[in-house]
Amino acid sequence: PADTTGHRPTDHLRTTALLEAALHFAMEVLVDDGFFLSKCFRGG
Repeated sequence: PADTTGHRPTDHLRTTALLEAALHFAMEVLVDDGFFLSKCFRGG
């Protein structure tokens, strides 16, 4: 289960930041024409 605070705006911001960090990491390590796939639920 996800580590949540129960405060939707805070959880949304943290999840968005984590997704952004994962994207930046993927851009650094993926080879040309590599794929990055994620899913982010609407929230906040």
